[in-house]
Amino acid sequence: MLDHLFLTSRRRRYDVAYIGDFRSSDDAVAVVAEEIATHAHAGYSTLLVQINAPDLPGNPPIRPAIRACVARGEASVCDPSTADVQARMAVLHDPISLALKGEMRPKVRPERAVFVVNSPVFDAAGAARFDPAKTADAVRARLGCPVEWAAAWPQVRQQFLKLANAPALLGFDWSPVIDRSRWSAARARPRGRVPVVGRHSRPEERFWPDEFADLLRAYPLSDTLDIKLLGVPARLLRPFSGYIPSNWTLYDFDALAPERFLQSIDFFLFSHNSRWPYATERGVLEALASGAVAVLPPRLAACYGEAGVYAEPGWDSLNRITSLHRDSDGFRDQAARGQSVLAERFAPERHVERLRKLIGRPGRRPTASRPERRPRQRAPARAKRSVLFTATNGIGLGHLTQLLAIAKRVPADIQPVFATMSQATSVVRAAGYPAHFFPDYRYAETPYGPWNRWLEVELSALVEFYDARALVFDGVIPYDGIVRAGARSANLPMIWVRIPMWKRALWDDSVERARFFDLVLDTGELAEARNVGARIPYEDRLEVIPPMLLCDDDELLPRDEARRRLGLGGSGPAVLLQLGSGNNQALVPVVQHIVSTLEDLGIRQIVIADWVIAEHPLETWPSVTILRNFPNSHYLRAFDFVVSAAGYNTFHELIGYGLPTIFVPNEKVETDDQQGRSRFAAEEGLGLCMAVTELDNFESYAQRLLDPAERERLAAACRKRRWRNGAEIAATRLAALM
Repeated sequence: MLDHLFLTSRRRRYDVAYIGDFRSSDDAVAVVAEEIATHAHAGYSTLLVQINAPDLPGNPPIRPAIRACVARGEASVCDPSTADVQARMAVLHDPISLALKGEMRPKVRPERAVFVVNSPVFDAAGAARFDPAKTADAVRARLGCPVEWAAAWPQVRQQFLKLANAPALLGFDWSPVIDRSRWSAARARPRGRVPVVGRHSRPEERFWPDEFADLLRAYPLSDTLDIKLLGVPARLLRPFSGYIPSNWTLYDFDALAPERFLQSIDFFLFSHNSRWPYATERGVLEALASGAVAVLPPRLAACYGEAGVYAEPGWDSLNRITSLHRDSDGFRDQAARGQSVLAERFAPERHVERLRKLIGRPGRRPTASRPERRPRQRAPARAKRSVLFTATNGIGLGHLTQLLAIAKRVPADIQPVFATMSQATSVVRAAGYPAHFFPDYRYAETPYGPWNRWLEVELSALVEFYDARALVFDGVIPYDGIVRAGARSANLPMIWVRIPMWKRALWDDSVERARFFDLVLDTGELAEARNVGARIPYEDRLEVIPPMLLCDDDELLPRDEARRRLGLGGSGPAVLLQLGSGNNQALVPVVQHIVSTLEDLGIRQIVIADWVIAEHPLETWPSVTILRNFPNSHYLRAFDFVVSAAGYNTFHELIGYGLPTIFVPNEKVETDDQQGRSRFAAEEGLGLCMAVTELDNFESYAQRLLDPAERERLAAACRKRRWRNGAEIAATRLAALM
């Protein structure tokens, strides 16, 4: 479904509206996605109207290519049952728009409609796949305008005209378009010592040869050929009985992005099913755009002209491939002819030209453009699957700590890679993970818009360099650069890890951005009863998990060992102060008062946690011990009680490990509701709560916690609240999504 993408748009009139079922795996969905990107670049506004086909099995999700267009802001989506919008033109692509013949009546009023026929009109038995008259009547009844017809390919045009009472076609073919900048790579010669012959396509029967023997005829078992195939249906491979020939490399359909696959082959050899003798598919255009040489059946010559080498699958095509592999100049010239034909007949500019013929210039200024592509860089081959963990900066280490908690619990075959706006990259590297630092736009003193464009390019480069299989973001607001970087990569699941307890209820762009993610993990709050923050409006994307802890109980040092490492004596009370980094409030006067009060009470073993990213280190008190190790939680059992801020991680660690605590909430945090947490702890008997304005009363709070009975009462109440570590669940969800 498109529920998570439905937008409430202020626009009431669009240049182009696409109507169809965008869950389909048909090539027409990719054609629509490319046309949408072309519209955005040229300034045409685009609306998507989802109509569910009743015969599509399994209720699949919307295709990633369409979701990426929405994520990049290139198209809006409307609910067909409630929308009330106008369009200068509706475009319906066969076969994904045949669902319009159902009962749904979308509330979209186009001035004209064009129905594009992409696939052969007749099957191998000569039966027509649809009736143009009935289809036209359905369009007119549901959209209120007559339909015009266009053919995507010359052979489709010829077949269409053979239909009884065939309506007139537009005078030009509605050829699919492809942006060569996504695929193009100059090739001076074949890459392999022997010809590398391949093909990628969806694992559907109609896109591949009929039988196993036909597959072997096209892609033979021979040491003189290197065969690479992506997406072969399992049925065709059963005769191998689990044994794959030494000259074959097989990839599952979603295992490798087409861009990467096509760069690994020299020749794209197209062979199809006899039931679709005149069918073509977008993979041919993608192969040509990548610089590979396309070897095609002669019946497709009218479609691709000089771009292809034409030979029937079998010895004829293999002889042509062998000859071109030996002739570097011939190979280079043929690849160049493919590029020329793409520029002449299939470039995005061709689509813009036909739009101008039909509806004129755009009705608005451009709002989106194609991102500039940088030269590709590749990391060395890895056995592990990489995941890019991205955290915002914040005033502490909360976001980074949560990602570290997940990273340390992922399966062994996953390699976490960090790209963080937190300055604590040393913490990440000490944990054994690669870390890249990106300055926040405020620290970089860069305008928000240019910074986001820079962030998009840098993150996209990391995704490609590490061949990342997922992106996990932890922060309050998913920045545009993060969202766009994820959308630019094929099949890249995105997870948003979010602390939901905000100071105030908000319904703004930050929670609306949940629609760009495959999964939103709201980290559970013990203080959920006091949570008045903004809620994620997309329940199908959301999962609330228990609070996350970086360390498990068995990772905390025993009391005596922790004291020994901190240089503390074995007897006498010890107190830890961890009031935050001090980056957004003046901590020195607060700490001075607390330290003085503790010393007046006879406490001589005082430890102050100094944050790794603190801008002003707390070294004012020579009589106290400074704790700079990360994480602090390793040493918590050394202390009788703690005086602490109430950030998410700190709050749940102290209660989770049963430490008696005086919570002193940081009241200057922009969103995180530390006051709500602290008051909840006091109300539930899990800790004490003292506002900074109550410093004069600190002595009475400290005296309460010097009483062993009071400390045991608080610790026992905390132990009753134990929970399963949410970081384990988050790591499991990540692995499953990958």
